[in-house]
Amino acid sequence: MFPVPAGFAVHNRNTGSNNSEGDGHGSRVDERSTVLGLVAGVGGGSTTEADVVSAVITTSLLPPGGVNGVGAASFVSPIVGSRDRVCFQHFLIAAAASALAAVLVVTYVWQSTSAFNIDPVTGKVRPHSFQYFVYCFVGGIAAGMVHLVVAPIDILKCRVQVGEYRSFKDGFVHLFRVEAGGSVYRALPLFFRGWLPMLWGYCIQGSIKFSLYEIVKYVLLIAFLEPSVEAKAAAAAAGGVANSLASSSAAHVSGVYQFFVFLFSSCLAEVVADLGLAPWEAVKIRMQTSPSFPVHLRSALPRMWETEGLHGFYRGLVPLWGRQVPYTMMKFSSFEFVVVGLQSLFHSLGVMDAAEPGVLGKLVVSLLAGVLAGLLCGVVSHPADTVLSKMNQRSSAPTSSAVPALANTLADATCGSVGHGRAGAAHGGAMHGVLEVMHELGWRGMWKGLAPRLLMVVSLTALQWVTYDGFKVWAGLPTSGDVEK
Repeated sequence: MFPVPAGFAVHNRNTGSNNSEGDGHGSRVDERSTVLGLVAGVGGGSTTEADVVSAVITTSLLPPGGVNGVGAASFVSPIVGSRDRVCFQHFLIAAAASALAAVLVVTYVWQSTSAFNIDPVTGKVRPHSFQYFVYCFVGGIAAGMVHLVVAPIDILKCRVQVGEYRSFKDGFVHLFRVEAGGSVYRALPLFFRGWLPMLWGYCIQGSIKFSLYEIVKYVLLIAFLEPSVEAKAAAAAAGGVANSLASSSAAHVSGVYQFFVFLFSSCLAEVVADLGLAPWEAVKIRMQTSPSFPVHLRSALPRMWETEGLHGFYRGLVPLWGRQVPYTMMKFSSFEFVVVGLQSLFHSLGVMDAAEPGVLGKLVVSLLAGVLAGLLCGVVSHPADTVLSKMNQRSSAPTSSAVPALANTLADATCGSVGHGRAGAAHGGAMHGVLEVMHELGWRGMWKGLAPRLLMVVSLTALQWVTYDGFKVWAGLPTSGDVEK
């Protein structure tokens, strides 16, 4: 029997911990015997030098405890981890290249259509032109930045929803006095934990949501109905009383049609925009609710990719839709009607000039309409928000957080016949996970954190509409609800 080369010695902390660690020899002897036993058990015959060297090389790649079977479920070759990292790098490069190509296309179209986009009389951008929708896209980015203002409220809300704190006040006191030690300097990073994925996610979502909403609303309200409106106007000019009654009925139908257009446009815009928000929202919630998760984005993104793969980033997409789609539908549709109602009220009271309303008056109307819309959409979307926070708090990886996604799949296949853990719920479908969390929370549990979320949503909605309309005023565009039809 040839001795095992010194360079291939196995270092197993778990085996060594059961033996004497003072002399430094007992653990190596036991591990060497374990390796020889493994080789003999597998080969069933005599053991050669090549068998020993091959077995020792193989077991040297195992994590601590892997030789004795402790870490067998989480075994993964370093090649798999490097492959996941390379795949993640390629994914980032493809995303960056796609974004750059989109910027180049928009720049080319902007320059080629600049003569049509600008009104020669006023020198301003024409409503519903290409540049108008680009400005709406940029305005959505500005509106997404408002989420940073409510980041402290958001982290407290998430921790109340997952059961870490009993109330908003209890969470604030614990975070400031216990975790930050009463220091404002230490409390700032805690209150703004996860701010970078929040900024990325909501800027991407805001840009897609506001611009796509404006596009779909224009197509359904103006471009699609413009020929029929002109025909009805010509018929009304040639008709008498009967046509006037018909026109009033048509106006009523038009109001109902507008309401459904607002609902459909906001629903479609939110469904598409959440595809860009979901990965960043998953990382943000994990940062805010999991103490062992990295707090830096450069470490958090590779960690989620290696442990859960692409599924981990979109595991909460269904509850995210359940939260954001009703929220946005109520936010946009109620805002559109509240703006018109407030403008009519202020005109009748003489607060605003009906002919030439000032910029400040328009922004005040946007602020008040945003507050009222925020109250409605905050209540409508809160249960889904609680389910989303609870789902993203859970780790879909059944093994250690350092184990790549392929190892988790192998472990699930090995242990699937033994028992049912969290991995079964994670791989059983998104809807199954949502129903499981809803059953766990109960009706009262889904309304946890309502007060801080209403505070956050009301202030957020109002500030977003003021920021969005303020940007449009700065760009020379009409405010929301005041676009020339």
